[in-house]
Order: sequence, then structure tokens, then C-alpha cells
Amino acid sequence: KAKAKAKAKAKAKAKAEANKYTSNTTTTTSRMNTKPPIIKQYSIWIKPKEPESEAYSNVITSLSKRFGTEPFEPHVTLLSLFEATEETAQEFAKELKDYASGFVEKTQDKSNKPPGEIRFETGKPTAGERFFQCVYMLCDKGTVLGDVHDAVKCMLERKEGVSLFLANATYMPHMSLVYGDLNKEQKEEAKAMALEKLREETKRLGRKDEDCILRKFEMDSWDIYLTPMEGNCTKNWSCVAHCPL
Repeated sequence: KAKAKAKAKAKAKAKAEANKYTSNTTTTTSRMNTKPPIIKQYSIWIKPKEPESEAYSNVITSLSKRFGTEPFEPHVTLLSLFEATEETAQEFAKELKDYASGFVEKTQDKSNKPPGEIRFETGKPTAGERFFQCVYMLCDKGTVLGDVHDAVKCMLERKEGVSLFLANATYMPHMSLVYGDLNKEQKEEAKAMALEKLREETKRLGRKDEDCILRKFEMDSWDIYLTPMEGNCTKNWSCVAHCPL
């Protein structure tokens, strides 16, 4: 009986040790398999309505072919740049859609005109020193743009899990026509070509805008785009949330 009792006790002890080892191993493995959240970079774009969207797209495409740069969708950046996980970005998309709905109700008048007109300051392209501000059209911030930018910025600042990085200390709304590292002579050529193409598109649409330039458009949507900045490459950019107006 004594031997049997001792044997049972030893067996129980061995089992306890085995369970302890298994538990520790499982915990360690679980910790090893826990991956840190993947943080991605996003921007919020204002997309123009048709037929202006197609017209601006034609200009951008023509310029990209001439200078060997990457084409991209026509837009005015409402806010760039913020970093977050995919889950957090989708949560914010729902908040942005709610704000967009409220914006429409607040600004739409009884004549049912589309809300949110955006105008360019001069209608003439200008050149900058940055890759993503190579050749562009500067917008008039005196419209609804400034207020909407400030509101969306505050929403992101309050959102947990979001890191906000602004491309400019002061909001500078614009529509880019060329992304690239062009030299001074190329920028001058690009500005002249952009002006010519804008006039062609204005004529094609039968418009009589001042100086024959597409100087204004109506907002179609505020969209959240995945915009990784690494390598100044736009090929991996994509829309992840559509907020129609």
C-alpha cells in the first residue's frame, strides 16, 4: 500500500509538472504569435462631379504622357496625412459619412443645387518645389473649404488611435496636375501645356468660363484614400471609403 501510494504521488507530481510546462509553452507561443497592429497612411480627398472630373483627368493624363510621370485621379486634398490601423480608418469613415450628410443638409438650399462649390483662385496653373506639389491649381480657401478642413481636422485629433501629419502648416487647398521632380524649364512647359489643355476641355464642354478655364466645380464626395508615401509612388493608392455628398 505504501509503495502504491508513493507511486501515485509521484505520478501526480509528474503530471502537474507536465501541465505547468505545457501552460508556459502555450503562453510563450501565444505571445510570439501576437503581432503589432499594422499602421497605414491615409488622406482625405474631395472628388469633383462629372463632367469636370473627366475634363481634369484628361489634362492630368496628357501631362503624364508628355513628362513621363504617373497619372492620378483628379482631386483636392481635404486633409493629408493621417496614420491609423485599417479598423480605425473604417471607424472614422463612418463618422466622416455622418458629417458629410449633415453638411449636405446644412448647405443645400430649396433649389436643390449641389452643395459645396470649389473655385480656383486664378484659373492658371502654378509650380511648386515639392514632388506632390509640382504643377497645380490653387483653390480659393474663402469658400467652404477652410471650414470643412478645420472640422475634419478636429475630428481626427479627437479620434483615438490616429496620428495626424499635415502636409502644410497652413492649409493650402489645390488640385495637382503633375506629380514629379521636374526642372524649372519642364515646369514652365508643363504650366503652359496645362493651360492649353484646360482651354481645350472647357471648349469641349461648351463652357464659357472666364479666360476659357474650368475655374470651378461641384464637390461629388469626400473619400478616404490609402496613400502610402514611400517612394513617391501613386500606384498603390486606392480608395478605402466613399462618402458621397
